[in-house]
Amino acid sequence: MSEWYAVHTKARHRRGRWREVTEPLFPGYVFTHLDLHSDNIAPIRSARSAAGLARFDSRHIPVPEVLIDNLITIQDDTDGIICTGTL
Repeated sequence: MSEWYAVHTKARHRRGRWREVTEPLFPGYVFTHLDLHSDNIAPIRSARSAAGLARFDSRHIPVPEVLIDNLITIQDDTDGIICTGTL
């Protein structure tokens, strides 16, 4: 069964240029929908900016669906802009 998981990323892993950017609500994390029993997670682990799936006590814990739904609602209500900053 597919569930949402947090992928820990290397925060601000960009090309070293200063510019105004839209900052994520959860810096260092992106969310992915997958089935840990059947989906191949090797591409996540090998992505240059990803450190791997977030773990708690060495286990991958799914992110509650209601949290993802709320984040999508917030994104839709704000046109995807939660906060901005300079990098």
